[in-house]
Amino acid sequence: MIHLQRQKIGNYSFFVNNSLKTLCFPIVFCFLTLLRNIILFIKFSTTIMRFAAIFFLTFCTLNVSFLSKIQASTTQSWTDSTRIPRVFLLGDDTDSYSERLSYEYSYLLVFACNNSVEEASAKWVDMMNAIEEYSNQVNFNLKGLKLWINIYWDKDGTIKHIAYHLRPESRNIEVKQLTSFLTNFCGQYKLPLTASAKKKFSHSGSTYFPFFKGNVGGN
Repeated sequence: MIHLQRQKIGNYSFFVNNSLKTLCFPIVFCFLTLLRNIILFIKFSTTIMRFAAIFFLTFCTLNVSFLSKIQASTTQSWTDSTRIPRVFLLGDDTDSYSERLSYEYSYLLVFACNNSVEEASAKWVDMMNAIEEYSNQVNFNLKGLKLWINIYWDKDGTIKHIAYHLRPESRNIEVKQLTSFLTNFCGQYKLPLTASAKKKFSHSGSTYFPFFKGNVGGN
C-alpha cells in the first residue's frame, strides 16, 4: 500500500510517497527555492539592476571576443616561420625559433620516406655529401667541423631552415661565414624525394666533415 505524507516548505504544501521521500525531498526543495528566487528577482529588480545585468553580459561577450582575437593572433604568430632566418645558430637567443619550427615541422624525415629508416638515412647521407660537394665548388673549407644540425624541409624537399651549433670538439670557424655558406647551399639544393611529403618535415642529427657515407650522423 502506498502511504502519502503531507510535507510543507514555507508556504508550499504537497504530498510525498514515504518510499521516495529521501530521494525526492531535496530535489523538490531545490526546485522550489530556485523558482522562488526567480519570482523575487522579477518582482523586485529595478531598472538599474536590469541595466547592470545587461552591461555585465555585454562586457563578458566583448571580453570573450577580444580574447579570441588575441588567441588567434598568437597562434598565427607562433606558427608563422617567415620571420625566422633561413639559417641560424642554436642558442639562448634563438630558442623561440627552434620551438616554433619544432611545432610547425613536427612531421619527421622518416615519415616523409614512407616510414623507412633505411631510406631516411640514405636521404640524410645524400644531403651531407651534397653540402661537402658544394663546399668544394665554392672553395669553402669544412674540414674539421663537427655540428649538431636541424634541417627543416618543405613538402617538396626544398630547405626552408637550417639550425646548427658547433660541437665542443669542432674546429673553430667564423659563424657568420658558415651561416652564409649554408644559406647559399639552401638556395640550390632540394632533397630527392620519390614523392612529395604530406607535410613539411624535419630531422635533427649530428655530422662532421669530411663526411663518410658509412657513418650516418657522424660521431
